[in-house]
Amino acid sequence: MAVDISSTSKQTTHVDLSSPVVAELALLRGEGQFASNGAIVVQTGARTGRSPRDRFIVDEPSTSESIDWGDINQPTTPEIFDALWDRVQLHMEDRETFVSNLHVGADPEHYLPIEVNTEYAWHTLFGKALFITPEHYNPHNKEIWQIINAPGFSCDPQRDGTNSDGTVMINFAQRKVLIAGMRYAGEMKKSMFSVLNFLLPEKDVLPMHCSANMGADGDVTLFFGLSGTGKTTLSADPDRFLIGDDEHGWGKGTVFNFEGGCYAKCINLTRKNEPVIFDAISFGAIVENVVIDPETRVPDYADSTLTENTRACYPRDNIEAKVPDNRGGEPSYVIFLTCDVSGVLPPVAKLSKEAAAYHFLSGYTAQVGSTEIGSTEAFKTTFSTCFGAPFFPRPAGVYADLLIKRIEDFHSRVFLVNTGWTGGGYGVGERFSIPTTRAIITAIQAGELDNAEYETLPGFNLQVPKAVNGVESNLLNPRNTWSDQAAYDATARTLIGKFNENFQKYDVDPAIVAAGPVADF
Repeated sequence: MAVDISSTSKQTTHVDLSSPVVAELALLRGEGQFASNGAIVVQTGARTGRSPRDRFIVDEPSTSESIDWGDINQPTTPEIFDALWDRVQLHMEDRETFVSNLHVGADPEHYLPIEVNTEYAWHTLFGKALFITPEHYNPHNKEIWQIINAPGFSCDPQRDGTNSDGTVMINFAQRKVLIAGMRYAGEMKKSMFSVLNFLLPEKDVLPMHCSANMGADGDVTLFFGLSGTGKTTLSADPDRFLIGDDEHGWGKGTVFNFEGGCYAKCINLTRKNEPVIFDAISFGAIVENVVIDPETRVPDYADSTLTENTRACYPRDNIEAKVPDNRGGEPSYVIFLTCDVSGVLPPVAKLSKEAAAYHFLSGYTAQVGSTEIGSTEAFKTTFSTCFGAPFFPRPAGVYADLLIKRIEDFHSRVFLVNTGWTGGGYGVGERFSIPTTRAIITAIQAGELDNAEYETLPGFNLQVPKAVNGVESNLLNPRNTWSDQAAYDATARTLIGKFNENFQKYDVDPAIVAAGPVADF
């Protein structure tokens, strides 16, 4: 694409520069450094992750009744949005800025054209790596969404109606996303994810927080999971072809990637365990908050000095084994990933459609709590509806109903896979190794578990296979891996109670409730 540079005495706006040119400008402007692998390394300041309390949706008549308002989807007024948008535009007019015309959504029918206007060159490089650079921009002449990202603008809560010096605001009526005071680039990614999560259900398409890959025969697998559960790692399989690592739509006859790149956590990244991701972090990639050696510029992925949430954004072009069209057919297998730090869930279980709805709505994983000596709880349970509650504007039931419809129509098979702990909780047991989990995924995708022999895991009401090729059989029933089985039972009852408490907020078919955990075992 030809370079278009227009300028005035106050402003220089670069339009649709190539990624190498943008990378060069980012370095010249002092925004980052080259790492030894060719990626650009940047720091995002005090915010090294998303800021949920700073995210708002404009409450306006055309969408208000369809949004699940609350702590996640916080309302703001059209007047507040318009005033802040104008202030940020004035801020941008006095600066060198970068505009990119991109797509979100790889499906020819369901794509959205976007115009991304950034203050930082590296944010434009991020957008070009993560979103889709189409061969022909907006062929159906759809209405364009605008994104402004102005990290140098500091919000005034009293003046601007924000909660802090930074904000993210989504305006569906005007098709605008405003990001101000935020250097963490993931806010751009998740803002557009939220937009599609609102728009696609009206078209009978299920938007999903999941990764997807394809086998040599065209069979597709989806991996749902929250951050840290392994959806990026497991979808980046050397023996399969990647569709995408995080955001997809599932419609009649299609699964399509929302993005044109990947955004992987890279704490403790090694080539041995995650070769596809490790090698993809090369020229064209952006690495956030990773410490590099000042002389050799070699990244130290084990160093969490700046944050545990170190990130790498890279284009799909950096991956050899990918699906060229960025989309595939409907999924043969759907896998729900959970990192259970309590150590009481099995490494794999088969789910009925009712159990699939239960665990989809629950969106369970667990986060390590305090690791200090004397802590009374080694883990904290986390339930995130539809495996992505912070990004879904509509009520949860809309997405759950669509999931069941898609599963029933295509007869997809659903499994729950625990990538967390076994033989005890965090600090006592050990985490399932990546090779063990990969062996489970391989067995699922090969169809070996479709008609395997199963037993019911008491309490959790889960169907657990008695044997999986490549996996030690003693690992399959979690109770048998604990030296103190009474402690297992007590920990299991605690987790089941939290499942039940969380699920009380859903008004669903009794068959779905019955497919979940029960404490009387």
